Amino acid sequence: MVQYKCMRCGNTFTAEEMIKTLGVRCPYCDARIMFKMPPLIVRRVKAR
Repeated sequence: MVQYKCMRCGNTFTAEEMIKTLGVRCPYCDARIMFKMPPLIVRRVKAR
């Protein structure tokens, strides 16, 4: 599940919540500037 964070109000929400509003906007404050939150799962990669 991809999480987004609004730059104006600081609320976090999912892509499904964002799509419910018209266009790509924050469902809480109607701002258009947001960024993806880093995933909570840490992936470990073996070095060669």
